[in-house]
Amino acid sequence: MIDRIRDFLDSAFESAPQTAKVQGLKEELFANLVDKYNDQLRQGRAPEEAYQIVIGGIGDLDELIASVRKYHPSADISLIEKAYHVARDAHEGQTRKSGEPYIVHPLCVAIILAELELDKETIAAGLLHDVLEDTVMTADEIKEEFSEEVLLLVDGVTKLRHLHLADNSHNHDQKDRSAERLEMQAENLRKMFLAIAKDVRVVIIKLADRLHNMRTIEFMPD
Repeated sequence: MIDRIRDFLDSAFESAPQTAKVQGLKEELFANLVDKYNDQLRQGRAPEEAYQIVIGGIGDLDELIASVRKYHPSADISLIEKAYHVARDAHEGQTRKSGEPYIVHPLCVAIILAELELDKETIAAGLLHDVLEDTVMTADEIKEEFSEEVLLLVDGVTKLRHLHLADNSHNHDQKDRSAERLEMQAENLRKMFLAIAKDVRVVIIKLADRLHNMRTIEFMPD
């Protein structure tokens, strides 16, 4: 099962730039998931059940706050709580393909960021990372409610959302398709490195977003 956890993370980080920072984050996540897996085993769960709980688990606001308190006991978590409530209200009525309330996704993204011991602005941006594209909330409202720093993070993730270029070609020649895939990968990396140049936290949020989507991949469109 440990190898399955490793394979899962390798798939989630497949399109990420292979920088030391990204690799370090992946190793932190791996260690965290293994610890959670072993905790489930100690509670008497079978290996497959423990794996499914760790990979597909759903958190809540209390779990997010507890994760922050572990590495920053005296942290002022009011910004995080506010971001959660704003995101929850903004996404009200929206659901994931799994049928869950949409807020489950940004909450799980924020928990992943907290497990990486990131700052409260990054966690707040993780909670808000879909509001610009998927809700009526505007950039000006995010800046007014939070800060320009949080807005820049959210806006950066929004711009990274569509990493794959649209394929409008009807040519099924294998060489052409291979060239198109290489072009898409090059464009993905270009966007990633531009985001890193502005603020590496943008890419970290995007990777946490991708990681949670991988956990719920059975509900993603074909």
